Parts: sequence; C-alpha cells; structure tokens
Amino acid sequence: MEGNVSEVLFTCDRGAFLNAFRAATSMVNGESDILIERYVFVEVALDGTITMRAQKYGQGQLKIAVPAKVEHADTFGLPKEGALLRLQAMSGSDLTFVRVSDSEIGVRSEGVKTTVPQMPVTNYPPDSAEQLHLVAHIKTPGLARAFRLAYITSHPSTGNITHALLLALRTSDLTITGASPLLGITTTTLALEHPFEGDDRTFLIPRSTIEPFIALSRGDTFDLFTDEAGNQFGLGWSNILTSGVLWGGEYPSRALDLARTVQPMTIASISVNEFTSILSLLKGMRSDRKSLTCAMLSFGLNALRVRAPKYGYDGRAEADIACERTGPWCKVGINADEMRLILNEVSGETVTLGVSENGIMLVLNEDFTHLASSIGGTFDKEQPADESAAANTSTVGA
Repeated sequence: MEGNVSEVLFTCDRGAFLNAFRAATSMVNGESDILIERYVFVEVALDGTITMRAQKYGQGQLKIAVPAKVEHADTFGLPKEGALLRLQAMSGSDLTFVRVSDSEIGVRSEGVKTTVPQMPVTNYPPDSAEQLHLVAHIKTPGLARAFRLAYITSHPSTGNITHALLLALRTSDLTITGASPLLGITTTTLALEHPFEGDDRTFLIPRSTIEPFIALSRGDTFDLFTDEAGNQFGLGWSNILTSGVLWGGEYPSRALDLARTVQPMTIASISVNEFTSILSLLKGMRSDRKSLTCAMLSFGLNALRVRAPKYGYDGRAEADIACERTGPWCKVGINADEMRLILNEVSGETVTLGVSENGIMLVLNEDFTHLASSIGGTFDKEQPADESAAANTSTVGA
C-alpha cells in the first residue's frame, strides 16, 4: 500500500466526486457476500486524476475519472454503505482526502471532518480494461436514445439471454437492439458519420453492465473496445468506461432479423399525446391473474378504438382516436404498460402503428422500430358493424 499515515492525498470538487461515486455505487452491492462487490476502488495518480472502479464479479466493471489536485499517490476502497451518506452530508465546494491509518480514510470540507473505513487494496482484482483495444469511434445522432430504448425493451425477469443488448456494426450504420418475450423488440439503426473500416461485427452486451453508461453518457459519440480474443468489451465516453464479458446466444440476433424483415399489412397514423393519454386511463385495470395492463386495438378506417377489458369492479375504458388507416381492418391486443414506455421516446406529434400478417404490432418511428408483444391479430376486409362508431367518443369506468 502506498502512502504514509496522516498525509493529504488529494483535493477535488465535491460535486464531481459525488456524481462519480454515486454512479460507481450503481455497480456495487452493499449486501453481497463477495467482498469486492461492496466497495468502490479509488486509485489516486500523480498525473492529476483519481479513477473510481466498481465491479460486479464475473460480469463487468465501471471506471470513472475525476480531475483532482493530487499530492500523494495512493489506492484504497470505499464502502457503498456509509461512505456516500457521510460525503453527501458534508458542505463546501471541495473535498480533501487524507490517509488517517491503514484502515481509515479521512475527509475534510470547510472545517468538517469525517472518517470512512477502507478496504485493503490487495483484495481488489486487477483492472480488466487494461486488455482492451479500440475497435471503432462511433459518432451518430440519436445514440443515447437508441441505447435507452434497447435497455427499456430488454427485461431482467425473462431469462438470462434477454439481459443483453445487441450491437450490430456495419460499414455505414450501427443497429442497437433490445428484446424480450415480455416487452417485444426495439431496434434502432443509425447512420455513421464516419464509415467503419473493418468486417461487420456484432456484440452481445450484458444489460447490467451498460446501465451506468446509459445513465451517465451524453451526446452522440462513444468508443467501442474489445480484447484480442473477442471475449471482453468496453464502451467509453468522456471520462467513463464500462466493460465486461461479451455474451453468446441467438435470441437477440433472431430478434434483429425479424425486426428487419417484418412488414405491416395495416398501417395507421395517430396522435402520440392522445394515444398516451388513453393508455394512461388503463393503468390499474388489471385482472387478478395478470400483472400487466392489456388493451385491445381495433383499426377502423377513420378511428383507432382502444378498449380495456372489464376486470371485476375496476370498470373499463374505451375511446376512439382519429386516424388514417391503410390496409384491411384488424384487431390486436397489446401490453399497454410497454406501449407507454415506447411512446415516451417517440419524437414528433404523431406515431405510425402497424400490424403484420401474423399479428405482430409495430411502432414505426422515423428512427426506430418497435415490435410489441402483441396478443394475436384478426384481419377483415370490412370493418365489423360494432366497430363503426364515430371517432372521438369515449367511456371510462362504465
């Protein structure tokens, strides 16, 4: 261990340190039986930066660099539980860290002092990111939202393989896909500002390791890294690097193939705000047997009818939204909770909905496609008589 007792290690901006430490603790489990998962590793370098590193054993790690006025190099581990609360309670614009003893780190700010227990650095694993090399520097508008949409759609409770996001890198574009049986498929294809010079590549990235990257990254650029063997990955942006083990499996790749090939038979354009408002009325109308809010959509020629089944004493909701339909009349069931999440990411005042021949519900935005986890589909050349009511009528709780 470097450093002597009672020496000042570094001084840094309080806000910058807290923001980085909060992000690092998102990778930390304070109740884990694995010691390294309960601490954030802090490396103090004489070049004027401190680097925080947090790790989920066997999955990946997060690194965040923060500028500082460094007086002595050192390394130590701060516990998630206790350290964040103490640091947040301190006032002042700067934090000064002091080596108090072999087992404690002191922190000072405007006359206020506290100590935090530290983990022996010898127990912390080596930095896996040191084996990575740059594959591509990606710059394309809409990157942050593409990651967010794929993250929303992948779901941690529907099997391990749906815990991952698929990145498909080609010469002129990058496609980011998230998929799960519960929440459907969302795929975004983005044109690259600078062509990728290399063979087409796909990367299956664990959902848990990309979460802090999505929360922290801003802008439309990131760096993609892998190791020589192609087993590890890294995503870098500004002062952030998240890395981990690349996964195998076919489900996200099959989902991407489906999203690229499915074609709607029926298409309707409707108001995003009206559709979102109607779906919000359905929230809470759940059956005793299901945990999801379901809705039935009937695609009339001039109106989309949204209807929720009657569940016990919860009542029902029904409304018509003006639309312009092409293709045959059809009816399809959807997961309303899922649809609201996707609509929140739609740009513009209208959204295009579609239904494929085999009953797949699609959301066709200008820069992404979402295949909803729809419940069947029925088509007919003529609209049934009970579906021909005038648009813009609604009933709630009838």
